[in-house]
Order: sequence, then structure tokens, then C-alpha cells
Amino acid sequence: LDSSALLQLSDRISTLYADPNNHIWAASQNKLLSFTPAANIPRSLNQSFAAVIRSVKVVSNNDGQITKTPVENLAGIFDLDYSPGYTLEFEFTAPSYDNPSRLKYQYKIKEEDQWKELEINKLSLEFSWGKYNFQVRAIDAFGNISIPAAFEFHIASPLWAKAWFWAIVV
Repeated sequence: LDSSALLQLSDRISTLYADPNNHIWAASQNKLLSFTPAANIPRSLNQSFAAVIRSVKVVSNNDGQITKTPVENLAGIFDLDYSPGYTLEFEFTAPSYDNPSRLKYQYKIKEEDQWKELEINKLSLEFSWGKYNFQVRAIDAFGNISIPAAFEFHIASPLWAKAWFWAIVV
């Protein structure tokens, strides 16, 4: 397409509007044009991509001294001994070459949870004892949702929550 033709066209368009249904409307004094970008994008632009968990750190606070201990193996199930509460810090990413600044994230802690929105690629959460499967996915500038990344971990229950403890007490 000749760029001079675009310059001539820009003088004639008086209004551009994008409606909630993803239609772009261009108006001149005597014409109204509609364009639907999603229908005109080749399928190759909607390729799948995957989110990646870059790091998980166990955050501890000992008398005001904060320590972040990295989890070395993100692939297996990570087991933690019982503690009244743990803080875990997650850092994640996803490849996005079109507009990385518009990349958004969603996460959930358990399979049955709803996805929660995030604007940044880092998250700190507090956990009590139980079994967790942290999942994160990315949404690119076109609204494509990535394949989620997951990190499964278990925090041991306290002694009083174990069945054998109550068998001895009773």
C-alpha cells in the first residue's frame, strides 16, 4: 500500500471510533466505514504461548531480619514443615513480543478457585497449612490467554490436626 494514499485518506476522515464489540468506525463528511480487526487478523497471530514461573521464594522474618530463600526445584511438589504461617513470593513471566507493557496476569491458588487479576508479574501471599496448587496465566495485548504455569506445594498440618493425635487424646 502506498503511504501517500494513506495521507490522502487521513485528510478525509473526521472521526474514528472503536465500539465495545471491537468494530472500528471511520467517518467522513459523506461516508461511514466499519472495520472488524479480529476478523482480518491471520490465525497465525493467535498462536499459543505459555506462562513461566521464574522463581518462588519462602520469605521469613526473624526479629526484623527478612530472609528470602529460593525454592530450588519448581517442577516437583514442594513440602514445608508446619509453621503458623508462610509467606511465599512468586515471580512469573510470559513471552510477549507485540506489546509487553500490556501483558496482564491471572492467578489462582486452588483448582476450584476463580482466576484473580494482576497487573504485575510478582506476587507475595501468606499461607497456613494445607495443599496448594498455585497457577498463573498471562493475557497478551490481543486477549489471548496463555497456557498456565503451576507450582504445587504442601504445608504440613500441626500435630493437633492429625488423626493419630486425636486417637491418643481420646
